[in-house]
Formats: sequence, C-alpha cells, structure tokens
Amino acid sequence: MKFRFTRSKQTPSSPNEHADGNRRFITQCYRQFLQRAADNDGLDSYFNRLNQGAIDHAGVMEEMLASDEYLQLSATYDYKTDAALCNHLPAFNTPLVERLQQCSKLPQDQYQTLWGQIFQAERELVIGQQEYGRQHKQRFWELCNAVVELTQDKTAAKALEFGISEFSGIYQTLCPSLSLDCADRPTGDDYIGFNANTSLRVSGGQQFIGVDLNVPRTLLSDQYRALHNQYDLVLFTEVLEHLTANPVDILEQLVTLLTEDGYLYLTTPNFFRRENRHKMDQRENPQEVYPAGEDNWDAHHHHREYALKELLGFVEAAGGKTEAFYFSSCWDEDIPANQSDWGNMVFIIKRADLTQP
Repeated sequence: MKFRFTRSKQTPSSPNEHADGNRRFITQCYRQFLQRAADNDGLDSYFNRLNQGAIDHAGVMEEMLASDEYLQLSATYDYKTDAALCNHLPAFNTPLVERLQQCSKLPQDQYQTLWGQIFQAERELVIGQQEYGRQHKQRFWELCNAVVELTQDKTAAKALEFGISEFSGIYQTLCPSLSLDCADRPTGDDYIGFNANTSLRVSGGQQFIGVDLNVPRTLLSDQYRALHNQYDLVLFTEVLEHLTANPVDILEQLVTLLTEDGYLYLTTPNFFRRENRHKMDQRENPQEVYPAGEDNWDAHHHHREYALKELLGFVEAAGGKTEAFYFSSCWDEDIPANQSDWGNMVFIIKRADLTQP
C-alpha cells in the first residue's frame, strides 16, 4: 500500500487554517488506512489531541496502523478463524479431512497406473475425454481416494454419480463390491457424449437415471421416490456450477437420496480463488459471459460459481450437515500459500435429520 500525503508549505498560518488542516489530515488518514470515512468520535478525539499538542501527525498515523481495525483489514484471510464460520470449525479440522487431502487410501503410483490404463491406452475415448483426463487428473485422484475412504466400512456400498466420465470406470476396480448407478440429464441415443448406454458401458454401472436438476424438485417427485434413502455415497463433482436452478433446491434433492450413514461428496470451483481475485483487483469480471448460440451444446459453461460461506448456509437450508470441508489445489499450477485462495472446494455432507447433534 502506498501512502501519499501533501507536504504543507512552511509558511505562517492562522489558527483556523491550522485547525482545518488537522481535520483534513485526520480525514485523509481514515480513508487511506481504514478505508472509510472518519466517525465523529474518532475525528474529535484526534483533532483535540493534535490541537493540544498531545500527539503529532506521525503519531496519528502510527496509532491507526497499530489499530485492530487496520490489522484486520490488512491481514491475510484465514477461514479457520473467521468468526462467521465458528460453528463450522469442527468440519475444517478432522482426521477425515487430513486423510482426504493426503489421498491416504490410494497411493499415487497405483492411481497413476489406473489413470494410464484409461488415458494412455490405445482405445477410443468419448469425445473430449482425452483432454479432460489431463485437466482433471489431480482432482480425480482425490475423488477416487474419497470413494475408497467413504465406502470402506460398508460391505456392499451403493453409489450414485452425477455426470459420468472415463474416470468412472476406476471406482469398481478399487472397490469391487461397489454398486454404481449413473445419473445425468436425459439425452437421445444419438448424443455423441455420455448418453445412457455410453455411461453404463464406461462406468460399469447398474442403471442410468435420466434427470434434469434444473427442473425444481424433480428428484422429490413420486417418479424418483424409489431412490430416496438408497445411496451410501452420492458423487456430485464439478456439476453444481453448471446448473441454473437454485442451489438449495438442488442440494435438498441430493440429500434426500442418502442413507442414514450416507455421504454426499460435492466439489465445485472456489469463486474467491487467487485467479479470480486478481481479476477483481483489476476491476475485471471473472465470470465469463454465457455462450452465444449453440456454443454450450454439452452444458460445459459455468452458470454461477460459489463461495465457502454461502455454500455452507445452502447445505444447512437444504437439510444437510457439512461433516468435513477443505480447499483443494487440484487446479493450481502455482499453489498459493493461503488455502482460501486455492481453486477448488470439497464438501462431505450428511443428512442433518439423521445425524447426532
């Protein structure tokens, strides 16, 4: 931060001019250091002390720079000490978070082998998946590890994944007893991406569930009632940001699918990642404009990205409870020192009505 103050000319001044100068100086200090207008009490206090000779201009600046208000403004944000998030602190500091961050259930060399069998093998992949496999390689290491971690205590776990990819075939290699269902927006048999038949072939899934989550409360209807309370694990990764429906409506539907001990594993980009914050500092809008014409044929565009505080509130409003949370650096080539600047967010969610208070 650069501080600029006008040096006053060394010429005699009247008492009124001197007093006016002191008021302007104090006002400027408030705007420069505390980024706000001076409050009446603060202005009067500094003004009286300056006029009485109890403090000089340098003393005013030193006091403001040492104030709790300035230190809070200039400090690096730490979500774990944010007073607004104190009720969620247990979810930020759990052994589960540590195991998920370290991918302790899936060694990197084992994952590399599994990844290579898909993306380095000489076989035809679904359109766009070769590039997708490179871009999402780190993220799916975390996801595959989470599948093992979150189903390890269940002898015949049942999982549902929204949005199938070539990676989905790895789950049952790691967890042979896992029963996997697939869900995505309905498409025709001639769709060149992941239609029902392709999703089941690639993933080894048991059934395909066509559902449009942009239609309010779709999964809560009688048509899908057989899915309620059925899944030990629901995978909802990098999907929420593509949808246009209200996030509370979407999350309420997903939570309803969980068993008593079931988990919703949700990941989505961190809107306040360093890349976006740098753009905002330059007064640029980090959110891309929605594509024109047919340029979003595969629904790849991010309709809206989210922040930690709001999503924690949305989860609660939807009847869920965030059991664990962490920021992920899976998108970051140059990893920021501050975790809240990392590119992705990971939520582990359970049903609030079935968990202990």
